[in-house]
Amino acid sequence: MAGKRTRRSRNDPITANEDDTSSNSTEASITEEIATETRLTEKDNEIIQMRAELERWKSKCASLHDQLRNKRIVPRGKGKNTLKLSDMVTTKPQNLVNYACVSKLITNNFFRSNKFMDDGWEQWSTIDQTLCSRVCSVIAYSEHINTEEDKRRYWSEDLVPMVNKKMSCLKGNMTQKLKKVYMGERINLNDFFYDKN
Repeated sequence: MAGKRTRRSRNDPITANEDDTSSNSTEASITEEIATETRLTEKDNEIIQMRAELERWKSKCASLHDQLRNKRIVPRGKGKNTLKLSDMVTTKPQNLVNYACVSKLITNNFFRSNKFMDDGWEQWSTIDQTLCSRVCSVIAYSEHINTEEDKRRYWSEDLVPMVNKKMSCLKGNMTQKLKKVYMGERINLNDFFYDKN
């Protein structure tokens, strides 16, 4: 019958149109895989760049931290004392023990012959007979303080305020005794020159 389509058997050869369709489908699949791999490669490159940028920022932050630590203002030990013993209980209990040692050293040894502090006394020093070396010889360092840099920081941030506090207290006591002398009250000279507090 005219116009009737005949079914192709399995043995019939594939026409050119069917071959083109199969080839186009394979090429599209390959193209899609290549595009996917390209996108993944671009993402990997972005991650590598981001990690490198992160490392640069970490390095810069570490450098700025070191500069800030080196330029930190060392307490001068002058003016009103702001160290509170109550703060040590909650933040650094070990400092209570060290403050007792510092207080004993300043009261019994240093203050007897030094009523005023020399300029630069708050600077870190390992030279014998300096106030820094004498104070550091009577205190106990915490376990995390191992290097000389750690000891230098502990001296500047913790020990200097302790020395300042004790000296302020002793000077305040002497001022009160001077007022008593000025007002005509009688006091024990040993108590005047050698504070027992």
